[in-house]
Amino acid sequence: MSAWRCVGKITILALLVLLGGLIPYPRALVGTMRRAAEMRAAGEYASALAGYRQAADLAPAWGVPWQARGEVLLAQGRCTEAAAALRQAERLGAGPGATLALGESLAGQRDWAGALQAWLRAQSLAPGDPQVYLALARGSVAQGSFEQAQDYLWAALTLDPSPGQSAVAHALLGRLLAGDDPEAAAGHLRQAAQEGADMLAVVQAMEAEAEPARRDLPLGPAFLQR
Repeated sequence: MSAWRCVGKITILALLVLLGGLIPYPRALVGTMRRAAEMRAAGEYASALAGYRQAADLAPAWGVPWQARGEVLLAQGRCTEAAAALRQAERLGAGPGATLALGESLAGQRDWAGALQAWLRAQSLAPGDPQVYLALARGSVAQGSFEQAQDYLWAALTLDPSPGQSAVAHALLGRLLAGDDPEAAAGHLRQAAQEGADMLAVVQAMEAEAEPARRDLPLGPAFLQR
């Protein structure tokens, strides 16, 4: 019996030592992530990036700090750096949000093929997320796959999108159908306006394409035949 008591005491002592070493670790991590999020919300991006990097060092197997870091870099337009951070987040299993953002960072580099691959992976991880289908529609438009883009937009509208997501889907459908079916296009644009779509932002996003031919793609295939 004394031997079992000795083993029990050793086991309890080992657990106490282990817990004693682990307790400061999550507290430091939580504090670091909280401060980084505060800096991000305040627009202090350099401090936020440093904080997320520190959090990544504290928890090297956790993908969330890398995802947050990538999102901050993406917000700054630093797409190449963002892609590197988001690839690391995806590798560490951060989830569909990281993969979706990775696609955005690749789209920002005009790598539409890579963006579509990332968004298809996001679709497999989150098949019920309307935002994934909106991204896939944008990528399809950029590559001239108009019918595929429409399919993705209709899919987004069947997945209980937020008012903003629904507005974007209708706005893009309106642009895609403008050349082939003006009446249907007008209906979608009216619906988008009712749901609060920022039409100027939609047009500006499409006109941001560097290649003139790509800028005209969202107007529909019939427009290009005129």
